[in-house]
Amino acid sequence: MNEVAIIRVFAALGLVLLCIILFGLVVRKTGFPGKLGRAGSLPVISRTPLGQRTEIVVVQAGQEHLVLGVTAQQINLLHKMPAPETAATGTKHATSKPAGNPEENLPDTPGAPGLPAEKRAFHKTLLHHLNRRFLVLPFLFGMLFLASDTVFAQALPALSSTSNPDGSETYSLSMQTLILLTGLSFLPAVILMMTGFTRIVIVLGLLRNALGTGTSPPNSVLIGLSLFLTFFVMSPVLDQITEQAYVPLNNGDITFEQAVERASVPIHTFMIGQTRETDLALFADMANISEFENPQAVPMRILIPAFITSELKTAFQIGFTIFIPFLIIDLVIASVLMSLGMMMVPPVTISLPFKLMLFVLADGWHLLLGSLARSFYQ
Repeated sequence: MNEVAIIRVFAALGLVLLCIILFGLVVRKTGFPGKLGRAGSLPVISRTPLGQRTEIVVVQAGQEHLVLGVTAQQINLLHKMPAPETAATGTKHATSKPAGNPEENLPDTPGAPGLPAEKRAFHKTLLHHLNRRFLVLPFLFGMLFLASDTVFAQALPALSSTSNPDGSETYSLSMQTLILLTGLSFLPAVILMMTGFTRIVIVLGLLRNALGTGTSPPNSVLIGLSLFLTFFVMSPVLDQITEQAYVPLNNGDITFEQAVERASVPIHTFMIGQTRETDLALFADMANISEFENPQAVPMRILIPAFITSELKTAFQIGFTIFIPFLIIDLVIASVLMSLGMMMVPPVTISLPFKLMLFVLADGWHLLLGSLARSFYQ
């Protein structure tokens, strides 16, 4: 992030804070909280104190009485009951209702006329459908005895390996296919743990939490963006793997084992460049390895966990930097609401549009994605 981008972020933050202050002044001048209290007042029937700043309040809302539990932090609805006039009227109407014909009020019973006939028709239809379906089962079972005893198919090639004069081994095509399919099952773990995907997806998740947008952008969008940005960051490594391993293997110049060995070199170089020495020393000490001759001598069993630990630390450092301007907006919004006496209004509801405005004015996506991509090669 250059100086122009930093100046742009602070200028956008100052503009957003100015808008928040103007918003607070406008709300205070218009007297919004007082008007709301007068328009929404309810008659209080009774109050029963229970303790310090805690009481039971009965208020009338239309034709009902509401029993409220009031504390210093919140108000809870405990019970809802009709007003005395409404209850008396309802009782009077209930007792004066004419009985009418008692047979009209009786519920339908299983012995009512017509009901057994409907049941018999339903049972008859159900048995008819079941009989039609179960008649097919003996037919299918008999077809099994008409099948041929001999099935002609091409035999599978054997899984074998051949020793070469130079001491190496060459696997058959079926063995190579089995190894390839087995390796594809580990492809998600390779993408997650041996590339920059971990850093990118954690930073984007922390950005969503800092904005307070909940599930927007959704997880599918964040994961898709992280994958494509990972492919962009890893494109130089993939080009080296293609030139040094895939093309010679496709031309038949090297064996499959040599291709795997050559393909691991660019990935090893990428991971060793993103790993801190302290993390390498930690896992090397746990593996009882004192020192390495050169960076390329670090084994994968030590490099991979050290690389993941370094990526997590780097992602949290970037996330902390992202949280700072949005945290300032939350503090200012909370102070403005407290000064206006609007303690019951959630600060997140007011601060969200200002956070989005700051992110758009500072061109946040350009700065964030650009900084993430450059962080792998600086």
